[in-house]
Amino acid sequence: MAETSRQDVIDTVEHINDDHAEEIRSIALVYVDEQAEQARLLDIHDRGLEIEVESRGELQRRSVPFSFSGEPEDKVLFLAYQAMVKLRKLPQGTRTRYLEFVERQTVSPNMLRLIFRSESPLPEDAGHAFLFSLRSLKPNKRRKVREPTEMGFGMRVGFQAMLWAMKVLRPGTRKKLLESMYNGSRYYSLRKVTASAGGDPWLAWVDVFHHGSSPGGNWATGLSSGDLVKTTAEHQEKTEHLGAGRMLLIADETGMPTMAELLERWENSTPPVLIVLTKEESEQSYIDEELLPVGSEIHRIVGGRGDAETTLLALLGQLPAIDGAWGGLEQTQAKLTRKYLREHHGLGLGENRIRGYWQAKED
Repeated sequence: MAETSRQDVIDTVEHINDDHAEEIRSIALVYVDEQAEQARLLDIHDRGLEIEVESRGELQRRSVPFSFSGEPEDKVLFLAYQAMVKLRKLPQGTRTRYLEFVERQTVSPNMLRLIFRSESPLPEDAGHAFLFSLRSLKPNKRRKVREPTEMGFGMRVGFQAMLWAMKVLRPGTRKKLLESMYNGSRYYSLRKVTASAGGDPWLAWVDVFHHGSSPGGNWATGLSSGDLVKTTAEHQEKTEHLGAGRMLLIADETGMPTMAELLERWENSTPPVLIVLTKEESEQSYIDEELLPVGSEIHRIVGGRGDAETTLLALLGQLPAIDGAWGGLEQTQAKLTRKYLREHHGLGLGENRIRGYWQAKED
């Protein structure tokens, strides 16, 4: 396996163990040991994966074969979904909510703040994101929905049909089908949550970066007061490692809302090193100097993606030793950054949490 390919596998294994622990345990429960207590992904090969399973106080290493082709991460997560269907479990993070749109504000030239109202409690941890459907219900179509925790018969049949289709499709066709399934949804982080007081509803700020005529931007600008918006899944960023040591935070326009929330809540006695990447100078104002903890070091990169990547890697090479990192970037930039921090700053799993928030279209 080529060096670049091996680096991709290392990157994928670390990411899956960090963000998809429940999925790996589901694979262990179905394909290794029905009493598996914990599981950890060790390696991914063309034909299968290597997994370490803890059960009844003992560790065992087992191989689980793939029955389809594709990218390493896609193959592992698809195997996990197969296991979850057999276990009658919903994928991790799946949950239906309906939020009522209140108003829209302009935070920077291309950043809109959407304010939503919720009658049920909202998560208050920094870095929590909802998968928003880019459609809305008008007030006269308001309805209550239950929030399933177990896969019902109809849903299970639907998932099984999808899994069968995914197995027989070519990798390229399978990728296009997955993209079409999520084309009408986008993950957006909760910039801030105001808890209910005295019977008042919960309020959430959702900051959406829009540029030109994009699906997310069109949705954000088209909402009207009183519209109901559906969310179908949630994701919580892991940021507990930021509490001590010299930390690096990196974000582009899509990661800036979470960066801002982390800075407002900063409790680490050591101020962070910040890198903010934007295509336009005017968007840098979102990360205001007043947000920064005293003593913070901030680097601002402005320009197109190719130039920004070159500048970013050069800057990472000039940084003093750091103990951990968090970031929200374009997927290719995130991959390059994780690799550089792993090789040149020695950051391993749990310390090197640079995530891909979006994927640029191929030229």
